[in-house]
Amino acid sequence: MDNHTIKTVFKEYLHPLDSKVIQKMIDHAAIDKYVKKLDLLTFTKLFIYAQLKELPSLRRVNEKMKHN
Repeated sequence: MDNHTIKTVFKEYLHPLDSKVIQKMIDHAAIDKYVKKLDLLTFTKLFIYAQLKELPSLRRVNEKMKHN
């Protein structure tokens, strides 16, 4: 599998997702009812970032976020 394939797939399928639509779905399901900082939409973006950067652990994600 080519390294650029993952980026293409994420760009093709996830980029068109409108954050307003996702937020409506989250509100309807009351997923973030008790969450203050890391809500589902932010977590999803963070997860995609970690996958694209091929970060091996949450510690590396944390380090990258502190430096950016």
